[in-house]
Amino acid sequence: RIVWHSDGSCYLFHGGHHLGGGLFQTDQSILDLTGRCAGFGTQLADLLGNNGKTSAGTGGGSEVTGEAKGDGTLENPYNSVAANKKASELASGEKSDVVYIKGIVVSVKEQYGTQYGNASFYISDDGKSANQFYVFRALYLNNEKYTSGELLAPGDEVVICGKLTNYMGNTPETATGEAYLYSLKSNGGSTGGDDNPGGGTGDDVSGNSITVTASAFGLENAYDLTTSGLTLTDGTTVTFEAGGNTNGPKYYTSGTAIRMYPKNTMKISSSKTIKSVVLNCVEASGTKCVADGKIDATPGSVAVDNLTVNVTSINSKETTITNSNPNTGTVSQLRWSSMVITYAE
Repeated sequence: RIVWHSDGSCYLFHGGHHLGGGLFQTDQSILDLTGRCAGFGTQLADLLGNNGKTSAGTGGGSEVTGEAKGDGTLENPYNSVAANKKASELASGEKSDVVYIKGIVVSVKEQYGTQYGNASFYISDDGKSANQFYVFRALYLNNEKYTSGELLAPGDEVVICGKLTNYMGNTPETATGEAYLYSLKSNGGSTGGDDNPGGGTGDDVSGNSITVTASAFGLENAYDLTTSGLTLTDGTTVTFEAGGNTNGPKYYTSGTAIRMYPKNTMKISSSKTIKSVVLNCVEASGTKCVADGKIDATPGSVAVDNLTVNVTSINSKETTITNSNPNTGTVSQLRWSSMVITYAE
């Protein structure tokens, strides 16, 4: 039996015995009670799916594979393998000294926003999920809470500065509130990276691609995108239709994302040939908002990887992306916070 108190503390009982407890903040740990209490002395962590968090770090004491590189200095930062290895060597609750970690963003679990000012995301050497390391609730550039600036997207190169920890003794990650985004290189543009460190905003347009961040348009909360759509700096337009749903696509400041409900469409039109589109999506109360993978593109092929929607083989000056989920509720929605459009050379 788990008893929650108004102060956020949680206590575990079994067979009339008090098995201990502690403070669990619901905005930090999402409980998934999939296990069973085998008897007296069982720890609360044994009852929590994914060790008390959803999709956090390597989890479960997984063996760290791959080649560890770097010594954790700014000049020679750890790669994701080394960060996982060093954090895994720590005892539960122990923290490392301040180190630097460099990698490519794999996916974004919690995007930077003004509500909390931090972000949670995965990085690896090559931007793929193998050997990824979990950066948990890291502050923005200058070691400050996010107020404005470039958002994260898969494929971005980042350097993280902060302390490592081993959550519950089996989930390597950065320590909450003790790590920050030291530098961000997004599609050829660079932000931050001096010794204090610095800040600034990189260009959205770089080479044959453009990065679109939903929060950068200054839209009001619940803004109906069917009324005007978006015009990008390179002239590309993004228009939205409800598609027969009573709810049309809208922008919400909560999550700083554009929400596309079932049947909603988004049409991207350009004077240039579009090669691919990547949508960086968000979570809501532990639910991945990728329409449960039921997304179509005409023309184009769609593949969903965690919180990333990849639309490839477009090869046209326009494409229409449709939320084809026939159901309702959060799981049926497509919510994206940033989008990368790549044009053919």
